[in-house]
Amino acid sequence: MAYPITNLVNQPTPIGGNLNGKHISFESLPESIQVLISNPKYVVLVRESTTTTSNGGRTKDTLWYNKQILGFAVEDAIRDVKIPLKTAIPDTIEDASKFKGIPSNVYNIILSTYTKSDFIRSSFYDKKGMRVSSKGDPSGMNIYESDVFTSDKFATDRGKLAFDGVFIHQGNSENSSAGCIIFSRTRNSDGTVKLDVNGVQQLNKYLQSPSVGLIGKGKLQQLAIVNLWEFPEPPIKIPTTGTVINSETNQGIQGVTIKKTDSDTPIPVNPPETPTNIPEGS
Repeated sequence: MAYPITNLVNQPTPIGGNLNGKHISFESLPESIQVLISNPKYVVLVRESTTTTSNGGRTKDTLWYNKQILGFAVEDAIRDVKIPLKTAIPDTIEDASKFKGIPSNVYNIILSTYTKSDFIRSSFYDKKGMRVSSKGDPSGMNIYESDVFTSDKFATDRGKLAFDGVFIHQGNSENSSAGCIIFSRTRNSDGTVKLDVNGVQQLNKYLQSPSVGLIGKGKLQQLAIVNLWEFPEPPIKIPTTGTVINSETNQGIQGVTIKKTDSDTPIPVNPPETPTNIPEGS
């Protein structure tokens, strides 16, 4: 299904600054994802599409919190078997067909001072960055296969470890990532994003803020990730009422409406009264 696309132009975001780029709106998402996005316990990464090539690929994301878009993201491709440095971390929904709004699993977003990359460090806020780990590692370094939903052969070359050192940081595309989530307030037409160091810092600051308080010391299991294409398509909304049109004037006939019945057969409702004293042949 092709979901309706909304284009944001200088739309304010809760983290500060403006959003620019196309995305799938809240109202167009499956109801179960709407329930998840409405839950203030989680920041939610909705993966809208992914492309996969033999040695690359790109995943387009929108990051939500409490029904509001915080920004856009781009990741590596989604794969059943990991290719090192070219694979996104697994989603957190075990069976999308049975999903009711509570994720099967979630990631930790841990504030960390440690990285070997000066590039990632440049987007730290208050000397700390946002590192992603699975529930089995509350210290915030590792993502274990036992904590996520992957194929049996996803990352057998690393034993029980699926990923380590995953951050939410700045960049332009999946080429800025080795499994990390690249965040920005501006999405380009091809799914890449604008380099936005300040945007990552503002996201970090916002998620720590007293009004949100989602990340910080002792706070775990806040990041949910969904692959939109795995969800059942939302039902097509069909109007249940309508207006009867006069074929000569092309205007609605006053006092006459139709509605959809259980048998899907439209029937007239409130028809105009028919005079009973009309002379024969008139």
